[in-house]
Amino acid sequence: MKNLRSKMAAVAILLSAGAAFASAAPSPFANHKWARNPLNNSYTDITGQAKGVDYSCSANTSVICTATYAQGVNPNNQVATPLSTETGEFSQ
Repeated sequence: MKNLRSKMAAVAILLSAGAAFASAAPSPFANHKWARNPLNNSYTDITGQAKGVDYSCSANTSVICTATYAQGVNPNNQVATPLSTETGEFSQ
């Protein structure tokens, strides 16, 4: 009986530890990548998308295709300097 109680206690500890890790929220991206629409100069958040898979930037122009800003910056309504830019014409 004592052996069964110790096994049940061990299972309870393992289940509670597993539940704690399973319920942890994913961490947000530190920086956000934005695609620039040159027609109306608006930006669309494309954070997490991969170039060549989800979007492309043609190399035939010198306009900004994508810009990376710090977390919490929205270039549509905030004036900020991008951390980095990529030139080209954006297409998805």
